[in-house]
Amino acid sequence: MIDEILSYNKEFVARHDYEQYITDKYPSKKLAVLTCMDTRLTELLPAALGLKNGDAKIIKNAGGLVISPFDSAMRSLVVAIYELGVEEIMVVAHTTCGACHMSFSHFRHEMNARGITDETLDTVSRCGVNLEQWLEGFHDTHASVRSTMESIRNHPLVPAGIVVRGFIIDSVTGALEEVMPEEEVAMTTPENITTLKPDEVFVFGSNLHGAHGGGAARQAYDCFGAEWGVGVGRTGQCYAIPTMQGGVETIRPYVDEFIHYAEQHPELTFFVTRIGCGIAGFTDEEIAPLFAAARRLRNVALPAGWR
Repeated sequence: MIDEILSYNKEFVARHDYEQYITDKYPSKKLAVLTCMDTRLTELLPAALGLKNGDAKIIKNAGGLVISPFDSAMRSLVVAIYELGVEEIMVVAHTTCGACHMSFSHFRHEMNARGITDETLDTVSRCGVNLEQWLEGFHDTHASVRSTMESIRNHPLVPAGIVVRGFIIDSVTGALEEVMPEEEVAMTTPENITTLKPDEVFVFGSNLHGAHGGGAARQAYDCFGAEWGVGVGRTGQCYAIPTMQGGVETIRPYVDEFIHYAEQHPELTFFVTRIGCGIAGFTDEEIAPLFAAARRLRNVALPAGWR
């Protein structure tokens, strides 16, 4: 196979096919991606992330892991930060990863079958290499991503201000699910809200006319100070997001506006109700993705199932 690759390479260079890939060593998006070496991601991952040659530093290993503070993945990230100008890091694991449930006991059997003796393995262990740890996989993909994010964020050589976020990519569709650190996982909105503390805000689905006649909108009007005739934004201890003006995409700008407002008011806690899933007729599956960016906000509670 390698001889075939070398033959193809000569033709590639002769045809000047390389010209479309010419760039420099600095990632134009100031981004590094730590991900798995799985062959399903070779073309899928950059395509799903909208990355072209030169946009990002993509670092790969088995599982997309940082397994120790000074392993090769962490070394590459430190070089990317200081030498190549990386400011943001994405940790991207994937579904049905082969590193999940990987174990040294399995590898030991395979190594023995291919001529690696127990004496050799014992010698490696006596040299200070913990093979059980080195060749251990993970058993929970979300926990693995969180652990790697924590290792990067808390590394003594990673400066303040470097953004580190974690994701799991679907190995078939390329869809991304963000994995939040434990301390930043969104709160869950209580099912029945009857009272609010002074620093709490009731977020409900409304209409552009501000006619708060039913459902959560009526509760907002009766109990929490929503103003009749105001269908967008903050009044009293409420925040109105209109959902009755058309399709899902007509709701998105108002949700984005709300998220921005919540970011600007960290002193407040916002309880988002199942906006649009009542009279407006939308489903949780349609509305929840609009609030994806709110998951990272510690002052926004989302309905159960919207995380």
